[in-house]
Amino acid sequence: MIDRIFVRQSKNNSGNTAGWEGATIKVVDLTTATIGITLGILPESQEIYDFRSSDFDDNTFCKLDVLLSGFFQYQPDIFFLNATNENSLVRVTDTPEKNESVSF
Repeated sequence: MIDRIFVRQSKNNSGNTAGWEGATIKVVDLTTATIGITLGILPESQEIYDFRSSDFDDNTFCKLDVLLSGFFQYQPDIFFLNATNENSLVRVTDTPEKNESVSF
């Protein structure tokens, strides 16, 4: 049973950007329906198209899609978080020059 999920609270949801840069990632406790600790803030320096987690366990890998020039061309990068530790969101890869994909 899933007892928590992660929520993105957008800082920038208007204008000419994808809208997730600078967004806050938080834990939502599904047993109490309350928003809990802040896990971190997504980078503001790149246009972020999407942010997804592999699961909702304590230690979780996440994928962030950064928009590149061109129509819906994006570069995935990996983040790691610990759902029980505040501000634990850490960027693992930052490789815009690499052609790579993420599978999970």
